[in-house]
Amino acid sequence: MNSPRLSAIATAVALIWAANTPAHAVVVYSGALNLVIPNSNSGLYINVINGSTYTGPDLFPSLGGPGANYDLNIFGTSSWSFFAATTFLISDEPQQL
Repeated sequence: MNSPRLSAIATAVALIWAANTPAHAVVVYSGALNLVIPNSNSGLYINVINGSTYTGPDLFPSLGGPGANYDLNIFGTSSWSFFAATTFLISDEPQQL
């Protein structure tokens, strides 16, 4: 059989199969969360996967402690700034906060 033709057919079958695969997504609502954002250089570190937060007294959270592997940091003494990590931990399991 013709190799370019075979690869074109295989590619078409793969694209059709990928388009017909259903996506599975779940919205998990944890209720309203009231978090205090301190006016400090440390601010509020938030880990959105497990819901842990850190506000100090040190400038950064310690590994294994609350807020470790944070995804978002809101900080500032006169105006708030936002920092988001460039890599995120992806979990296949829904997390209850």
